[in-house]
Amino acid sequence: MENVNHPAHYNQEGKKECIEEMVDKWGPEATALWCEMTAYKYDYRAGSKEGNSAEQDKAKMEWYLNKAKQLRGE
Repeated sequence: MENVNHPAHYNQEGKKECIEEMVDKWGPEATALWCEMTAYKYDYRAGSKEGNSAEQDKAKMEWYLNKAKQLRGE
């Protein structure tokens, strides 16, 4: 599940996780909207990208939807 919750390619030594830097740069509302749009992308292509199962894409979709809710304080 690390590829869903905290992929290594979104974490760089000495930096915050990418999504947290996005919040700092664009704010929670813009980042929440981006999360919803990204969730849509994962749902739309679920299982179609080589190397990504539909299960993994659906899990990523849920992660982004949950992050959007968290950013909005829901």
